[in-house]
Amino acid sequence: MSEVSSKTSTVDGGVVVSARRQPVQGRSQETVRRILDAAARLTATIPLDEITTNRIAEAAGLTIGAVYRFFPDRDAVLDAILHGCIERFRDVLVAHIEETDPSTREALVDGLIDVYVRFMEQEPGLQALAAGGYMTVKTVAEDHAAALELARAMRRHLVARLGYEDTEALWLRIVVSVEAAGHMLEFAFHQHEFARERVVAEVKNLIARYFFD
Repeated sequence: MSEVSSKTSTVDGGVVVSARRQPVQGRSQETVRRILDAAARLTATIPLDEITTNRIAEAAGLTIGAVYRFFPDRDAVLDAILHGCIERFRDVLVAHIEETDPSTREALVDGLIDVYVRFMEQEPGLQALAAGGYMTVKTVAEDHAAALELARAMRRHLVARLGYEDTEALWLRIVVSVEAAGHMLEFAFHQHEFARERVVAEVKNLIARYFFD
């Protein structure tokens, strides 16, 4: 069996070959992990426009050929980093609701915002990519899908656990709150005028005023 396989996806009726070859053996998976970890470290320490495929290979302790075996270029590596972060972020937020079972609507929103902040603090590479405006059409779509999954988890909790009536108005307010909070929290991490904690507190206050009015 080949050590790697090509993954395809369908977009608007056409078949598009994925930028990354999917490793199917442990050694290949470890190589991909080394590449992504090295690239994430670089995004947190140097400007994005200084990151090249050669620098990624050097940081990973690999040959340039080893990188090209799985990624056609630098942008494909950065795209894979974002993809992984978005998936982990979605899973962490949804798991938080299920595991903590917030007993009030305020605890639900405040807890999710606190999880967001902790996740971003632990992912400097994600901060750098978001601040640099590096979002492809694919990752923007993935980010939107992850936000909708979080909104659905909040809706389930509010209806089944806290007794809210499951209306279209509630669903709209949840979706708007999730999207608005995401953009404002990005601002909290990228601005340098105020202490981050103060901005996060203001975001909590603003979302509470809108969502719970």
